Amino acid sequence: MVFILKQERLLVHYEEQHLARFTVLEASEPMKTTVPSVPCFPEYSSAYACQHGSKYKGDFIENGIESRMYEGFPSLKMQFSTNS
Repeated sequence: MVFILKQERLLVHYEEQHLARFTVLEASEPMKTTVPSVPCFPEYSSAYACQHGSKYKGDFIENGIESRMYEGFPSLKMQFSTNS
């Protein structure tokens, strides 16, 4: 399979927030995206989470998911252009 992917990044002014958008510009055949059940939080490795009792929580939102590794942590939201 061959595809061309466009990535856009944006830092939100005066916020600790990073937005990223990925767009498939071209694909040689239909694609399906798979999202891991526990998304990666770069600041905290899975080893850290295991040692310190991660309380990972995920919820469905419109066309995506919202997840949080611990209560009180910022959430990670992933949304898709379609719900298929």
